[in-house]
Amino acid sequence: MLPSEALLEIIESLDRYVKHGVPTGDFLRAVIANDLVAAIARADLDNVKLLGPIASAMLMRVPNEARGSYEAFDAWVAKHNGVPRSPEEEIIRTHLAMFGVKPTDEFVERTAKRLREMDGEVAL
Repeated sequence: MLPSEALLEIIESLDRYVKHGVPTGDFLRAVIANDLVAAIARADLDNVKLLGPIASAMLMRVPNEARGSYEAFDAWVAKHNGVPRSPEEEIIRTHLAMFGVKPTDEFVERTAKRLREMDGEVAL
């Protein structure tokens, strides 16, 4: 992956987090939480090389209340997304948010229940 492609993916993930409360991966969560040691431990080679630009993008895009600690990160996700109660619900919310859709809690719960009832018939 080219560095510019990796940075673009990070910026898109930051934007989904800010606009829709979509949780990021562990590396970016550590960056947002201001946990440098965890961020480096979770980073791949591309992300280590881009840590400066990633931190700058985070500072420009993520509001103060949504960064600085894991508690701030979790509170932002909960505020925008509701607290996911199952992996299926988190997957549903994440996928719909990529299309700018913020589903109701009732829709997510009902859809997650249907997925669980299918019991592996559909790969997530």
